[in-house]
Amino acid sequence: MDKRMKKARRAHESGDLAAACLLYRKVAKDAPGDLDAWYLLGTAEAERGRLGPAAEAFARAEALDPRSAQVQNNLGNVLHLAGDLPGALTRYRRAVDLDPRLPQARYNLGRTALQVGELAEAETHLRTAVELEGNFLLARNLLGSLLLDRGQAEEARIQFLAVAGFQGSPLAAEARHFLDAMEGRNPARPPDAYVRRVFDGYAENFDRHLVEDLGYGAPELAGALVAELRPGVLARAADLGCGTGLSGAALRDRVGHLQGVDLAPRMLEAARAKGIYDSLEEGDAEAWLAKSRPATLDLVLALDVLVYVGDPGGLLRRCAAALAPGGLLVLTVESLTGELYRLLPSGRYAHDPQALRDLASACGLKALADRAFPLRRHGESWIQGWMGAFERVAPAPRDGSS
Repeated sequence: MDKRMKKARRAHESGDLAAACLLYRKVAKDAPGDLDAWYLLGTAEAERGRLGPAAEAFARAEALDPRSAQVQNNLGNVLHLAGDLPGALTRYRRAVDLDPRLPQARYNLGRTALQVGELAEAETHLRTAVELEGNFLLARNLLGSLLLDRGQAEEARIQFLAVAGFQGSPLAAEARHFLDAMEGRNPARPPDAYVRRVFDGYAENFDRHLVEDLGYGAPELAGALVAELRPGVLARAADLGCGTGLSGAALRDRVGHLQGVDLAPRMLEAARAKGIYDSLEEGDAEAWLAKSRPATLDLVLALDVLVYVGDPGGLLRRCAAALAPGGLLVLTVESLTGELYRLLPSGRYAHDPQALRDLASACGLKALADRAFPLRRHGESWIQGWMGAFERVAPAPRDGSS
């Protein structure tokens, strides 16, 4: 092996991607027929987030070996990261045709087919990925979620139980979260790693999927409600669970300083690219509020945040503490009747609007307005949502305690 290739591999394995790419590129320039150099250059460039150079390197590798399933799979990965799901599907299908026993290509094809709504194809390839590699936890969890959504609860339970046995893995915690939902338990919140992975996995296609496929219109409804309740420009606002910036875009012209907060780094990358927010921070919404200066925000937006929180008490108290007198909190939930919150089989939470009003009042937040509305499509039906607007009127607790 070329000494530079050995050095490049060491740099790659140690995480020095820039040095690895430089060395791989030098080897490929001097030996343009070296398949490994082009392939590893593409891999390292993709890991750096440099999708253009990664695609070019994999294309050179493909020219050298057009029948390499690994090269096709990685070309699919680059297209997937770029948001070209149809192009990614074509490459993943080609990879599976070339090597039907490549588990990662099966998983990638199943995951992407699911994202574009090809559920039968997704199930086929996720099942095969699990058959090929029994400890493929990502594939098992995704297959379990798909089976649950398709009404195959017992088969879904088998997949989640298999993953839950891997103690210490974040994926095991995710599987236990779904088992909790299926078996009627009601934990206060899901694992952060689960929420982060769900949204990072959809970052490239999130806006189109949510708005076009699921008919999500909460940001526009929230923007109209804020304009109705507080005409004029608000000085400071925080968009909790900001995602790619759909809700921020609905408020940008009406806010002086707009802060975005989200657990998922790839969602934040997409939001940053839009230039909507004055500042962005990765982290838990409640933790961010806890370290914010008290009584300084004029608006806190929390659209679909409680869907991934469960017990809303801590978040409501932190919002009350962060809001200036007269400041607004606008939030949305999936609607429920009879209990404050309930973990659903989907892995999300639903909340009772009246119970939320009562809890908000105890936190110093007065209910001003609310809207019942179709939150998003689910198959042939709609999930019913509720939007509430609250004003800080009473002194808020000094800390996040009850």
